[in-house]
Amino acid sequence: MSESGEAAYPNTGRQFNFDFIKMIIIFGLVPVHLFERCLLLEDYSVNHVGFTSIDSILSTIVEFGDGTIGACMFMFCLGVGLVYSSRKSAKFLFKRAWVILAAAIGLALLTNTISLTIQSQIYQNPALFNDALWWLFCCDILNFAFLTLLFFALVRKLKLSNTAVIVIPVILLIISFFIPKMLFPGNIIATDLVGWFVFQESGYSFFPFMQWLIFPAAGYVFAQYLQKTENRDKFYGIVMLTGAVSFAIITAVSVLCGIDIVTFFTTYNACIYNKTLLSAVWSLSFILFWTALIFFLTKKVSPASRLHRFAENVSRRITVFYCLQWIIVGFLGYWIFPALNMAPIDFVQLFIFAVIIIVFCYFVSGKILKLIQKKRLSA
Repeated sequence: MSESGEAAYPNTGRQFNFDFIKMIIIFGLVPVHLFERCLLLEDYSVNHVGFTSIDSILSTIVEFGDGTIGACMFMFCLGVGLVYSSRKSAKFLFKRAWVILAAAIGLALLTNTISLTIQSQIYQNPALFNDALWWLFCCDILNFAFLTLLFFALVRKLKLSNTAVIVIPVILLIISFFIPKMLFPGNIIATDLVGWFVFQESGYSFFPFMQWLIFPAAGYVFAQYLQKTENRDKFYGIVMLTGAVSFAIITAVSVLCGIDIVTFFTTYNACIYNKTLLSAVWSLSFILFWTALIFFLTKKVSPASRLHRFAENVSRRITVFYCLQWIIVGFLGYWIFPALNMAPIDFVQLFIFAVIIIVFCYFVSGKILKLIQKKRLSA
């Protein structure tokens, strides 16, 4: 029996639909990151003015996938994983958080800061060095995971209820609305550090804790109920209906009120990162629908099948895979594509490169994990 007695629950085994979802997310993030880094996204507006219809459709699909199925779903899965993991004591989560922070700093250096620092010297452009600092101190997804693990270490330590786990992020999200979005204009480090907690327009503020905590918190509470259900078909049927209805209602009401729902998920002007309670609930509604849909589509996949084993392997490699693909995309965006006069690349080139990167990262991440495991066993 685990520390919280979950062994008595009827649904504590590995959840294949979440392995499958994480596989979709991490494979999808590769073309998304190529899109953001190598298609000159700043040329896009929320209405994609100036692009052909096919480019507009493709860019909207990519951004919706990134903004809803990708980033938000990734955070939701983080919360689910904290419940289903065999190692989830407050002490373990606290220690794990600092490992993730070290990975975040290393990734920032390898993906952006080192390249920008070198280019600032090559081109004698101080603005590039400023960008290097922005990227080093900003709150990207691993930095957010660091803060999230610290939060859940506290949750475990204080044994907070599911109600508290949901209410706290909602309160933080509401409070963030009243905090100025440009507290330290011109101060790179201060702006970035504030951006770890609330979105800052003058910096690189990707996943501010106060505005994004609601996603892993929702996943955490969702998983608590999922573990206890004896009838997953019924459970996911209710989840699908709830998600679909709430998503449709929020979308309809937003459109009728003149709210551009594209701003709920587009990266243009960093709209996706500056979460509001409305956009967060809209995204969570789709996440519930999507999670249930994937469950019903994959529930008959045999545990002995290649698809099942493949998705599970990808899920286990996801952190290493994520870091690898960002390092490669960063190197391509800063050095290779410009040198070959391929910036910006088109959508066909984007997906060709995405497939190559996915295959490479899958196999290399597996090798890296084996080396890590071997080192742990020999220690």
